[in-house]
Amino acid sequence: MRQRPPYPMSRIRELRVARDMTAEDLARMADCSHAYISKLDRGYNRNPGIHIALRIAAVLNADVGDVFPSGEPHATIDTQD
Repeated sequence: MRQRPPYPMSRIRELRVARDMTAEDLARMADCSHAYISKLDRGYNRNPGIHIALRIAAVLNADVGDVFPSGEPHATIDTQD
């Protein structure tokens, strides 16, 4: 049985697929790792730093609130990419 992610998923996957973009493309364009995007994509990381969230939103040409509709990201500094 497949384990459910611990957090609600962001809309990253939906938005990037609509733009014909792979997770690798998004990671490269947002200057973060593919693993980091993958965890956000699948709901295994719910708290990206605001600077990363802003870069992701910019690449997806979306508002941060549209990418992370459940109130994330929190205004914390996350130094992991």
